[in-house]
Amino acid sequence: MVTDTAIADWSDRSVAYRGYDVLDLVRESTFTEVAYLLLYGELPDEVFLADFRAVLAESSDAGEWADESEWMRDLLQRLPLHVALADVLLTAISAVAHFDPRSADQSVDADRARAIRLIGRVPLIVADRLAATTGFEPVEPDVERSFPSQLAAMLTGTVPSPLFERALDVLLISVIDVGFSPAVQAARLAAATGADLHGAVLAAAAVESTSERSGLSQQLVSLWDEQPWQDDAEGWVLERLDAGLGVPGTVFGGRAAEDPRREIGVAWAEHLAGEADSESVKAIDLAAAELEAAVIACGGVPGWDWAAIRLLAAGGVDPECHLPLVVVARLLGWSAHVLEQFGHPVASVTRPHYVGPPPRDIPARSVWD
Repeated sequence: MVTDTAIADWSDRSVAYRGYDVLDLVRESTFTEVAYLLLYGELPDEVFLADFRAVLAESSDAGEWADESEWMRDLLQRLPLHVALADVLLTAISAVAHFDPRSADQSVDADRARAIRLIGRVPLIVADRLAATTGFEPVEPDVERSFPSQLAAMLTGTVPSPLFERALDVLLISVIDVGFSPAVQAARLAAATGADLHGAVLAAAAVESTSERSGLSQQLVSLWDEQPWQDDAEGWVLERLDAGLGVPGTVFGGRAAEDPRREIGVAWAEHLAGEADSESVKAIDLAAAELEAAVIACGGVPGWDWAAIRLLAAGGVDPECHLPLVVVARLLGWSAHVLEQFGHPVASVTRPHYVGPPPRDIPARSVWD
């Protein structure tokens, strides 16, 4: 069974978001512009982009939802310390849903507003959780910062350098969940059977926060740091496969499917590592590259999160912050699919049939404006 979608078109070597090649988007657009594209169907002109940025900034402004934030902060402080951030994400989505100002409005505009609130507010909630468990003080929001810069400052306590800010923009664009992943299928099925946007996105988040993915960042960074293969990465991979252990963050055999966007993250990881002052960061990225080559040589495929973790490690980000930094991109993809699925009941969702715009070039700014 196929499901019509206008969100993304996949081939063996490329991915297009609503007709625009992702390689063009990461070169010429920002995450905020791509978010507008996925939620509204077209790239914004300057007027609509300014309005969209203002709405997104308001959703990320703790001062605009002081009553909610006080209640949520108390809730997060009461959660046991062992609760993983992936599970805190589920709580965050539910919490935002409880304060929906337009809960009775089931229009498309209201659902887009819910998606924007999730993208803006979930990182704030997760930042509060990190502050409660680690003791770091988030940097105060600044409307002059870009969305990736604001996100990094909230979640790491440090304003990123211009280079890392751009890398985050590229990363967020390239890890949007636009395909028919298990999480997307869960979201679309929930929407098709009557769940609202919050419920459908929650279904996707529940699938995404599997035990297999929990702690993957720490696991991979530790693996790259320790380098247990001792100059024979291919031999180590084969030994793991023979023992039935596999390699974290990779897929072997018939389920393996290459994501063309992975190369974007790899290129930026290498760039960040090359500019890093830390020899440890450089060594970890070289080890990641060595193991990645061995995995591919042995017939495996690194997952999307492998490249994301490698890029964030090259940027010096603590592994605990990796998931919170990419979750807004995943939320965006799930929300776009839910908006598309509403009103189209189905019994199952298997593979996509692209019915969106044909390949198109990003217009020159003078035309775009």
